[in-house]
Amino acid sequence: MILFRSMSADDSLPDDIITLKAIVRAERAARLAAEAEAQARTLLIEKLKITIKKLRHEQFGQSSERGSLLDQLELQLADLEENTAQAETAAQLAAAETITVASFERRPPARRPLPAHLPRERIVYPAPAACPCCGNSRLRKIGEDVTETLELIPRQWKVIQHVREKFSCRGCEAISQPPAPSHPIARGRAGPTLLAHVLFAKYGLHLPLNIEYRDLQVHQCEYQSSCATVLMLDCSHSMILYGEDRFTPAKKVAMALSHLIRTQYPGDSLSLILFHDSAEEVPLSQLARVKVGPYYTNTREGLRLAQRILQRQRKDMKQIVMITDGKPSALTLEDGRIYKNAFGLDPLVVSQTLEEVSKCKRAGVMINTFMLASDYGLVQFVQKVTEMCRGKAYFTTPYTLGQYLLMDYMSRKTKTIH
Repeated sequence: MILFRSMSADDSLPDDIITLKAIVRAERAARLAAEAEAQARTLLIEKLKITIKKLRHEQFGQSSERGSLLDQLELQLADLEENTAQAETAAQLAAAETITVASFERRPPARRPLPAHLPRERIVYPAPAACPCCGNSRLRKIGEDVTETLELIPRQWKVIQHVREKFSCRGCEAISQPPAPSHPIARGRAGPTLLAHVLFAKYGLHLPLNIEYRDLQVHQCEYQSSCATVLMLDCSHSMILYGEDRFTPAKKVAMALSHLIRTQYPGDSLSLILFHDSAEEVPLSQLARVKVGPYYTNTREGLRLAQRILQRQRKDMKQIVMITDGKPSALTLEDGRIYKNAFGLDPLVVSQTLEEVSKCKRAGVMINTFMLASDYGLVQFVQKVTEMCRGKAYFTTPYTLGQYLLMDYMSRKTKTIH
């Protein structure tokens, strides 16, 4: 491209007409030559594009000679286009002194979430039982971080959610959380089984990786935590008084709960305590042959025995399920003697029992009470126990006891995955 500059009045030109005509002819010839060269470049570019398009159309299989020629033509075309672009850029820079470039903000690439139709399996990592800063055991959940990895099951996709719950200490407000799980690839979403499958299919079987979501089957899964449960069953004489048998339905519910845990939650543990004048642990295999007696209700001794049993368990949750129909009416003294008050709600018995409830609260043990009677004194006592340990109280009957008990256990064991 030829750049012409305008002549000023000071430019010296010869006065001879013949010489001026010669100068005009020379400039005209140079301009025509430049235009011819530009047109030749344009024609050559179009010719190369047509040739490349034809070769691509004829290329059914990869050939080394044809591929080499195609690469050479593409390089030659790129050089010609670059030279033309440089010439045009030089002309534009000469015409405009400044070029304004609009500002922009570079954003990090956004990662799309894994498909929502895939089933999610939640793995909740156990949170610390006490605050790592001050040792306080009063923790409350304030949130959680969820990291998703794509895992492969034969003929099946699933997404495993690694849940790390956040807890805030009620004493010093410090936040604690389990450490993040390790992954085979840093910041990657592929699990170890999926990576092993991909590597074996690619380098072991030499198969092309053509796996699609529609080729896979979806299944439902639910998260289950481990729990240690102690069932305290009241076998005092009040369970069969006034012509109503409350003990037999309670035994049936205990057997149903034992069967549920043994078949559906094999990682859980269930222990049975009978409390009357004192308290004793009974094997679950002997539950069907248990009978009512002696007469009084020593709730405090049952709670003490339940705590000793739960201290031996290493589970995510610990709870006491108490089924009773009467007020505390007995107490084991320091010398081993049994203090009894048949009228119930004796100040000494109640105070010692509530002190044992407070120890359960400090140990992180929840107490759920199922009451088979509704007299005013029992209701007041159970509400106090529930308030202290933040458990639950159910006012039920021998006929609906099983429904409430099993529903409560299931609700604390499972979480619905949407």
